[in-house]
Amino acid sequence: MRFPGLLQLGLCAAGLFAQQGQITGPVTGIVFDRASRSLRPILGVPGAAYFGEALAGNLDYAAVSPTGATALAVRDGAVRAITFQNGPRETPVAEGAAQSIAWSRTGEAAALLVSGRVLVWRPDQALAHLGFADGEVTGLAVDRGGWNVYVAVRGEQGGIFRFHETESPMLLARVADPGAPALSVDETTLIVADRASRQVLEIQPVRDGGAATRFAGGEGNPVAAAWSRDGRLVVVADADGKSILLYERSTRALLKRIECDSTPSLLEAIGDGGAFVMNMRGKRQALEVFSFLPEAAAYFVPAPEED
Repeated sequence: MRFPGLLQLGLCAAGLFAQQGQITGPVTGIVFDRASRSLRPILGVPGAAYFGEALAGNLDYAAVSPTGATALAVRDGAVRAITFQNGPRETPVAEGAAQSIAWSRTGEAAALLVSGRVLVWRPDQALAHLGFADGEVTGLAVDRGGWNVYVAVRGEQGGIFRFHETESPMLLARVADPGAPALSVDETTLIVADRASRQVLEIQPVRDGGAATRFAGGEGNPVAAAWSRDGRLVVVADADGKSILLYERSTRALLKRIECDSTPSLLEAIGDGGAFVMNMRGKRQALEVFSFLPEAAAYFVPAPEED
């Protein structure tokens, strides 16, 4: 199944590397490879992709902006911004190790959770502190300007909360075991997998209190949910079915089930959301990726030779 209107993957990252003379050929994007504790580009095309050389190493955690130009990374108990223009350069962002990082869709802002503090980072601006999140945070989402941060918290008193710099945290919906929330392209709606009820929930309008409704359920065990880059599709990782489910947003109809070789546990966007990391690979294990292009499919990226 092909999805017209979904642009080619990795254009920003490919252009960035081409300017530096580092890489030629297709680039899906840059990912944080947990097994090697490094930031690496995924090179080649789906079905024949491979890891490039590490751009930065000795990292405990990192998240790359949708443009591929900047990453926020944790090393030695502190958060650093790593920019790749004209070679990797690092600048300090915050003391303390970030437990979660999420970028806005345009890469203009990033939300961080550092020792319970909900923070917003924007290039060339002071770090903003929006408040404290109580409980076990399972994921973040942030709007383009970094004005609203959405925090998923697991537990009886958990749920999806909205944080704003000038307002108290607002509970949008009680969700016992939420995955990472995903904000729609128009920033009116959150989609989140509720792993306790085995449903995918839709929360809208998110800026004015919101209400949660069932988007999907009954098809396996949804553990993560995300949007296609044009916002027409909802992507769901089904752990029990070892598959990726594609739903049409407007009708909520299940369009396609894509079988995976490994059990998907997450959906971390690569670049602008044309592809997603589906698992946390271990040493000498392959990384499994879901991609919309050239057609919707899951494929492996083999472990780097140095593993």
